[in-house]
Amino acid sequence: MGIIFVQWEERYSVGVGIIDKQHKHLFELTNMLYERCRRGESIAREHFVETLHATVEYVGIHFSTEERLMDKIHYPDRVKHKGQHVDFVKKVMESQKDFEEGKIGVAIEFVYFLRDWILSHIAIYDKNFAEYLNRLIKERTSQH
Repeated sequence: MGIIFVQWEERYSVGVGIIDKQHKHLFELTNMLYERCRRGESIAREHFVETLHATVEYVGIHFSTEERLMDKIHYPDRVKHKGQHVDFVKKVMESQKDFEEGKIGVAIEFVYFLRDWILSHIAIYDKNFAEYLNRLIKERTSQH
């Protein structure tokens, strides 16, 4: 791969192995789409739907993982967190519709949205969730 658009750094780690692994894969998908966009509109258009579908599929797995954990531990902010996931899916559907309608620049616009969303979602929502989860785990292990 050429230029790295968004680089995984340890500061993005939420300290929950499965979630960190999934976040790293989302970074890879974002970088793949960015690389294709850099190669021109025709390459981006050719691969956009394929990359979008891969992203949607993987994000579905990731959201499901997070939401199952949130429900299991009765995470207090789970409704708000899940709302972020719903908003993301709406944006993906809008981007796909714009693409199908032939709008120009959809792929590069989406890749910037994806980068910004991943970074802000991890920094705020996922970090808060992981802190809560890790605190619960610590409390339960200290009680035994």
